[in-house]
Amino acid sequence: MQNFKNYTILIVDDDKTANESLKNVFLRLGYSILSAHNGEEAIELLASNRVELAIVDIEMPKMNGIELLRAIKKEPKTSSIAVLVLSAHSDNDIVTQAYEIGAADFVRKPCVIEELIQKVFFWTDYIQQRFDALHNGKILYEYKKAIDNSTIISKTDKNGIITYTNDKFCKISGYSKDELIGKPQSMIRHPDMPKEAFSHLWTTILSGNVWSGVVKNKRKNGSSYVVHSTISPILDENGEIVEFIGVRHDITEIETVKEELQNRLGGTERNLQETLEVTAQYENVIDEANMTIKTTPEGIIIFANEKFCEVSGYLLGELVGNTHKIIEHEDTTKGEIKALWRTLKAAKTYKGVIKNKKKDGSVFWIDTLIKPIFVDGELVEYLQVATDITQIISLQSELEDTQQELVYRMGEIGEQRNEETGQHVKRVAEYSRLLAKKYGLSHEDCELIFAASPMHDIGKVAISDKILLKPGPLDAKEFEIIKTHASIGEKLFANSKRKLLQTAAIIAGQHHEKYNGKGYPKGLIADEIHIFGRIVAITDVFDALGADRVYKKGWSVEQIVELLRRERGEQFDPLLIDIFLTNLGEFVAIKEKYSD
Repeated sequence: MQNFKNYTILIVDDDKTANESLKNVFLRLGYSILSAHNGEEAIELLASNRVELAIVDIEMPKMNGIELLRAIKKEPKTSSIAVLVLSAHSDNDIVTQAYEIGAADFVRKPCVIEELIQKVFFWTDYIQQRFDALHNGKILYEYKKAIDNSTIISKTDKNGIITYTNDKFCKISGYSKDELIGKPQSMIRHPDMPKEAFSHLWTTILSGNVWSGVVKNKRKNGSSYVVHSTISPILDENGEIVEFIGVRHDITEIETVKEELQNRLGGTERNLQETLEVTAQYENVIDEANMTIKTTPEGIIIFANEKFCEVSGYLLGELVGNTHKIIEHEDTTKGEIKALWRTLKAAKTYKGVIKNKKKDGSVFWIDTLIKPIFVDGELVEYLQVATDITQIISLQSELEDTQQELVYRMGEIGEQRNEETGQHVKRVAEYSRLLAKKYGLSHEDCELIFAASPMHDIGKVAISDKILLKPGPLDAKEFEIIKTHASIGEKLFANSKRKLLQTAAIIAGQHHEKYNGKGYPKGLIADEIHIFGRIVAITDVFDALGADRVYKKGWSVEQIVELLRRERGEQFDPLLIDIFLTNLGEFVAIKEKYSD
């Protein structure tokens, strides 16, 4: 059984036998238990104990269950407790009143203990998911704050009107946020910057590409500052540009030293010593701000600065004499390496983002520039200057993982109400990705259906337990009600601008459509059904038929295959069925790997 030591359940029932019975059941399951025999005792316990879930009987002396429920939901300290209400009466007014006050669920007495256990499992898992979501949100906020504090950031709309600036942007420019928001980015443009430079910048980003370069800007007080700026277009799900984000690093000091150096180089020989000193200062500034590596034309490392050694974890002596293979990550493909060398062999500068491996095996990402160095027309070395962007990559990955985890958990919630297991949504996700891959969909679409398919039955959260958990065949009216889960699931995500949730809407709404047009909710036929819907229609049935339920025994693989063959071209896409059956062994392997 799961370990629930961190959850405390309060049982409130004036029937001592029932109270003790429930207490013993949930103690054996690993929960911490508090018990009370009336509402007043329960209030006293809540005042001095942390409780995540309460099981409350309606019929009690002194303070009945409805009054206790109202008291729990009224107090901020206890309002978040999930309350399961027990009642021997079937009065719909009582049920409605309990839900209106804030009851999480309703169980009729005498209750089926397995039903109550499942509801408690559901709500304690929901509480954990809510905690995890808040925790992940806090982590993401801290990541954002770290990046916000270390870089100069602004956003503009498609016309270059500023829509957001962080504090570092305001500090370096001398303007307040109120003075910047709603104004054109050109308000900080320095007259020394040629118009052609900005023309090239806008041509680049309006074509959907990232622009990177050095920009001289003007502060509010008229003085200048210089930044290395990277401007990226942000695209919507249709690939249309919705805004631009600029990330900058202050290099004013570096540029000042450069300018001084250039001026001094134009002087007499007596300034040579000063020039050398300034040059050394300039090199030190660059050295402290970036990772620098030099290699021979054959790629042998001959120098690495302290910054590179610090980030990679290697000593200089361990790097010199080796090639970059010493830090090459196994995820880097031969094609990427060949493309890099093809650029350098053509005497061009290589720019890109590279995933590397530290000495301790952990990952670090660099935004790098590698330039061939020529003397008298002969290639003498390659100079690499790189910036550590591991934190930014990690943040992006964290955001994507969190979004997918939340989607997966939502799918589990829908299935648990139907007495499915978390393994069901995991198997359907794995089957769907495999079938999409065998069908020939792109890698992106294969990962998309894998991420979204767990929510195929999310609409079932709106179907009552009376119908959803009925231990037997549904009558015609009940079946019409349960069919609405497809439309409900589709509407839940239909208006989202996120590609993942749009995919979830398609799958939720179409996985019960049939190839012959006799499915629901819209009666779509053949290719009118999205390929995602046609795939999940097969994978969901394959898994659901093989599972044991209170109202049926799970089918054997042979029985399921017989049905799939019989429904080829009727319920299911014939080509997908052929692909599925040809590769049946791989799907059975997934079924066994993630068995309940």
